[in-house]
Amino acid sequence: MWQSESTPSPEAPAPLDDAELAASLKASIRNHLLFTLAHDPTTARRAHWWTATCMAVRDRALAISFKTMAAHRSKNTRRVNYLSLEYLMGRLLENNLRNTGLYDAAKSALGELGQDLETIINEEADMGLGNGGLGRLAACFLDSLSTLDLPAVGYGIHYEFGLFRQEFVNGRQVEQPDPWIRDGNPWNIVRPEYKVEVNLYGRAIQHFDDRGNSVYTWENTKKLVGLPWDIPIIGFDSKTVNFLRLWESRATDEFNLRVFNEGPTSRPFMTRRRARRSPRSSTPMTRPRAARNCVSCSSTSLSPARSATSSAATSGTTRAGMLPGEGGDPAQ
Repeated sequence: MWQSESTPSPEAPAPLDDAELAASLKASIRNHLLFTLAHDPTTARRAHWWTATCMAVRDRALAISFKTMAAHRSKNTRRVNYLSLEYLMGRLLENNLRNTGLYDAAKSALGELGQDLETIINEEADMGLGNGGLGRLAACFLDSLSTLDLPAVGYGIHYEFGLFRQEFVNGRQVEQPDPWIRDGNPWNIVRPEYKVEVNLYGRAIQHFDDRGNSVYTWENTKKLVGLPWDIPIIGFDSKTVNFLRLWESRATDEFNLRVFNEGPTSRPFMTRRRARRSPRSSTPMTRPRAARNCVSCSSTSLSPARSATSSAATSGTTRAGMLPGEGGDPAQ
């Protein structure tokens, strides 16, 4: 179980028994419901209970991740970086409860709060981060790396409309967007302090220094902001929590009064729309035939996976990251 150590040190607290674990989880779920979501238990809907339960489990996963990063940093550990355009993660609540050994405690805690765990689990929607075998394979790799206590970070794209919903209209299949993050997702952790600027387009201009050496500068570029989101990846019965880092593209200026006054056909307005549109969907369905050969607007995406020639690829290793609380990026 995640609280226990193989040989507890004198300073380490004693592991909680099942009743204490359930009581702790119950208090955490109730506190998130009241103070994070601002909902009273008597009026909260099942979606609110699901979010509060996910946050309670996420709290415990992050506690493990701090220890994981501290151990990696103290040993100057090398880390695997896994790049993929797709991650078919499935529903994380049940998987994370079982991996952390908290399933029975959560069932007991929610039962005391008047809720059924299986009903709450079924509230979760699939993450729209990929589809098919390669996306599932990428997710399984991340699970296995954490389970084997191997330092790793997955990189991908934070799609706004990852998968599509199918409907039939007049006997024909029609695809509709699937806004999987419209109501938020408790597993997503935004990292605005680690955002980066990305230059696109522009020209390479040749200059000569005072010794006559040729020097090139990249000028007249368009800038996008890459905003990272992290999802903790919990290993089964292990002491390691790795992360999946997803990149979202945003315009450098979120709101410009002059652009607003010029209207939606102005060039700055269209530039901002292109910036926001680049990683929105993993499977654009404007034309079904073309969509079979297209995986998002990856030519302008901010994911490190955009240069991969296949849906999933592994790259080299880097040094594992620092603790976020000490100014270090867990994906650096």
